[in-house]
Amino acid sequence: MSKSVWIIVATASVFLSGCSVTRYPVLPAWSGDTAQAMDCAALRQEQEAARHTERQIAAIAAGARVERPQLYSTARPDADRAVQARLAGIEAALKLKNCPA
Repeated sequence: MSKSVWIIVATASVFLSGCSVTRYPVLPAWSGDTAQAMDCAALRQEQEAARHTERQIAAIAAGARVERPQLYSTARPDADRAVQARLAGIEAALKLKNCPA
């Protein structure tokens, strides 16, 4: 085979290998300013969204087919760490605002 055929095959392999990598959703960093601007109901909504992402990560890890996340990481620990940080920030904001459990 000629050199150009090998280059095309190698390029195609690289593109196709990226499709087979498991991607986990990653939540953006949580800021204290964002939490201060929210009321209890908005914080509860954010908490439920973070728990949904946590369930989505578990489903992907179990092999389920789910929608492709907008922000993602190829490393599950990164995704888990981001969700746990978000949930901890929301819990702290809920306590600070004395929101009912």
